[in-house]
Amino acid sequence: MLAGVYGFVNTEQTALTTIPPQPPQIPIYVPQTPTPVPTKPPTSTPLPATATPEVQAGESTEQAAGYTWDDIAPLILAKCAVCHSTADLTGLAMDTYADLMAGGKDGPVIIPGDSANSILYTLQAAGDHPGTFAPDELAIVKDWIDSGAPEKARPVNGPTWDEVSAILQSKCLTCHATADMTGLAMDSYGDLMAGGKEGPVVMPGDSADSVLFTIQAAGGHPGQLTEDELAIVRAWIDAGATESAQPASSPVWEGDIASLFESKCATCHGAAAMGGLNLTSYTDALKGGATGPVINPGDSAGSLLVVKQEAGGHPGQLTPEEIARVKEWIDAGALEK
Repeated sequence: MLAGVYGFVNTEQTALTTIPPQPPQIPIYVPQTPTPVPTKPPTSTPLPATATPEVQAGESTEQAAGYTWDDIAPLILAKCAVCHSTADLTGLAMDTYADLMAGGKDGPVIIPGDSANSILYTLQAAGDHPGTFAPDELAIVKDWIDSGAPEKARPVNGPTWDEVSAILQSKCLTCHATADMTGLAMDSYGDLMAGGKEGPVVMPGDSADSVLFTIQAAGGHPGQLTEDELAIVRAWIDAGATESAQPASSPVWEGDIASLFESKCATCHGAAAMGGLNLTSYTDALKGGATGPVINPGDSAGSLLVVKQEAGGHPGQLTPEEIARVKEWIDAGALEK
C-alpha cells in the first residue's frame, strides 16, 4: 500500500498537463524610490499685529510722531555748545530752542520744513565742520527740520470747544458764571478767552502757562476736574484752544500764506523790502528784516509779525480771521509746503 502511494505521487502528471501554463506573475510588492516633491521657498508667517497703546482722553494720534526739540537738544548741546553757547562770539547761540531759531548775525540757520536751505544742515552735510554729526545724527536733524522743526509735539486734532464747554458747564459755573464775582466767567467761549481780573487764564498752545490748567493740575480746586477731564482740557489748550474744530491740516506757505502776504503786505514788503523785510518769498520771510526775524516758528506769540498785526492799525492790516490763520501757520512750524 505504501509502495502504491509513493508511485502515485511521483508519477501523476494530470494537473500539470490539463491546466495551461500561466505567464510570469507580477510581483506583489516592489519597493519604490521616493520621488522628490518640488517645494516653494520658505515664507515667514505673518505675526499678529501688535495692539496700539490706548489713546488717553484728549490725545490724538500723530501722523508720524517725528522729532521735537527735546530729541535734538542733547545732540546740539553735545556737539555744538562748545562754540555756540550763550556767550558765543559768532552771534549764534544754540543753548535753547529760541536761541537756535533766532539764528546768528547772518540770519536764520534753520528754515522749518526745508533742510536743504537750512545752514545748520547744509554745513554739517558738507562735512569737516567742528563738532561734526554722525550720519545717523544728521539724519535725525534733517527729519526734524523737514517736519517743521517743532519745539514740542503738537496734536493733529485736539478736542473741540463743545467737549470742553460741557466739562466747564458741569464743574465750574457754580463759581464762574456770567454774574461771577471774581471777574472770570466760563459760560461762553468769548468769556473764557477774555480771562478775569488778573488776565487771561488760557494761553492757546501752552497749557503749562494757562492758569485754567495749572490751577486744576495742582488739585483741591472747587469744582475739581477728574484726570480724564483735565487731560481733555489740556489737549484742547495745546492744540490751540480753538472754538471750532481744527482743520485737518495746518496752513502752509505755498498757496495759502504766500497769497495772503502778496495781497496785504507786498506793497511795503515786496521787492522794495521796507525795513529790510521781504515777504514775497518763503526764505526771505523767515530770514526777517533789518532788526532780525519776524517769524519764530512754533511761537506766534513771540513772532513780531503777529505782534504788530494784533496791535492793529498796521498798513496792510490783516483781518482777525487772517491773523488767526497766520498764527496757526506759525504755531504749526511755519512750514513751506
